[in-house]
Amino acid sequence: NQHPAKFVSKIMFNARAGAAVILTLTSNSVSDVLKLIALASVMVKQDPVMSLISVTVLPLLFLSVGAITRKLKALARGETELAALVQSIGTEAVEGIRTIKSFQLEDKAAASFAKAVGKMERRGIQINRTSALMSPLMETGGGFIIGLFVMYASWQTLGNGKTPGEFMGFITAFMLAYEPVKRLARVNVDIQKQMVAVEQMYDLIDTPEQRQLATAGEHLTDVEGSIRFEDVAFTYGGNSPALHGV
Repeated sequence: NQHPAKFVSKIMFNARAGAAVILTLTSNSVSDVLKLIALASVMVKQDPVMSLISVTVLPLLFLSVGAITRKLKALARGETELAALVQSIGTEAVEGIRTIKSFQLEDKAAASFAKAVGKMERRGIQINRTSALMSPLMETGGGFIIGLFVMYASWQTLGNGKTPGEFMGFITAFMLAYEPVKRLARVNVDIQKQMVAVEQMYDLIDTPEQRQLATAGEHLTDVEGSIRFEDVAFTYGGNSPALHGV
């Protein structure tokens, strides 16, 4: 059992994540894949050895991207719960504002809401910080690979009499292919993060329906008796009694 606002918030958050996955897949991913295939063909034709170098080093980058993706998925699992918690606390405060004011619980309600918002803020900062590791990682890896290409081209030029122009076609194709690779890596990270919410949505959809049987419990008949209160007292936090001798 949970507050309706929390339940609705989960559904809306997870549905938006599903829409984001579809939008991400249909935006530029297909064109990037086609560009990458075409440029990879050019690279293999220009220089198979340098192509082998890039194929050897790129998996190391993808392993690092995979580690970032796993961390993002772990952080994203609690994001839905935190968003739903913030909305449910806010809804409860608005709906029960009369009760809160009657019992002077304004400070407690504000502190509870601020605590929930603080948790969500910290989780969002962690997600953004982890996601931001993608760009420097890809830039560093790309620079390292290009450095290997330059070293190999220099060795071939000085030792085997090849001209620098023979390597320019390959390096140009690689630099053109670098941007699609970086975008696809970013797409993979974004999709994996959103898929956490999509999985939670399907878990919610697949939850078995719980029905309360009409025959549950026992029906009491011919019940007799009475309840009597004598000398009842009640106070709020040990202050002046609200009820005394009732």
